[in-house]
Amino acid sequence: MPANKLYFIALIPPEPVYSAIHELKLKVSDHYGSRQALKSPPHITLISPFRSEESREKEILNLIRYHEPEVPIHVTLSGFDHFPGKVLFIHVNENKDLNELQANLEQKVRYHEELFSYNYDPRPWHPHITLGFKDWNREQFRKAQEEYQNRLFEAHFDARELYLLKHNGKNWEIAD
Repeated sequence: MPANKLYFIALIPPEPVYSAIHELKLKVSDHYGSRQALKSPPHITLISPFRSEESREKEILNLIRYHEPEVPIHVTLSGFDHFPGKVLFIHVNENKDLNELQANLEQKVRYHEELFSYNYDPRPWHPHITLGFKDWNREQFRKAQEEYQNRLFEAHFDARELYLLKHNGKNWEIAD
C-alpha cells in the first residue's frame, strides 16, 4: 500500500528576512513556551496541509513549479497580529498578485484531486507568518499578544519560488 504523507505549499522568505523571522520565533518560544511554530521554516502558507502518496511527490513538485510566478511577487511584512485561539503572527500586507497566486494554486489543487487529498476550507485566505500557536496556555498567549501588539516589524522580499513542505513525523522540511 502506498505511503500517504502530509504536505503543504508555501512561500519561504529568503535571507536576511528568513533569519530575522526565525529569531522572532525563537524569542516567542523562549519567552512564552510556544515551540510548535519552530517545527516549520518561516513561511506563508498558500495551500494548507494535504495528504498524498509519497510516490507522487515529483508530480506535485512539477505542478507547483509550473505555477511559480513569472515575475517575482513583492511581499511586504508589517507588524504583528493574532487570530483568536492562540495564533500570533507577522502580518502580510494586502497584495493582489499574492492573492491571485494563492487562488490559482487552490484551483489547480482541486482540479488535480488524484494527487491531493485536500479538504478545502471555505474560510477566506489570510496570509501571515506564524510565530506561535497551539502549545501555549491562555495566559502565555495573552502576554505574548500584549507584548507584540504594538511592536514594530517591517520587512519585504521578492517571492520567486513555491515550496512543497513535507512532514517527516516530527517537523516540516522542504521536499526536493
